[in-house]
Amino acid sequence: MTLARFLLPLLAGGACAWWIDRSTAARGLLPPGFAAASPDGVLRRLAAMVLLGLVLWVGVFAAIGRIGLPSVADQIDFANLSPLNLFAMHAILVATLAVWLALGYWRCGH
Repeated sequence: MTLARFLLPLLAGGACAWWIDRSTAARGLLPPGFAAASPDGVLRRLAAMVLLGLVLWVGVFAAIGRIGLPSVADQIDFANLSPLNLFAMHAILVATLAVWLALGYWRCGH
């Protein structure tokens, strides 16, 4: 795997997480735990951005790094694919949302 195949999707995930953070802040939709007034809020917000960036990298943008490589889709037996494998990314996204909300609202003093 070349460095570009690894770094470009990683940067895309980070940029998308940064954009989501900035757009929610501009609309006033950030949870109270992400307030920039406290150091704890900055760390919570940074942790949420890192988590979201990693999930977007793995779940969305990693496939971009595989463009031009041999496909493994023809090796997958879709008839025997379990629901767990089929909906694993959905579960990861729901868990990410739960952690993001926990970071934003849990013990924030409001």
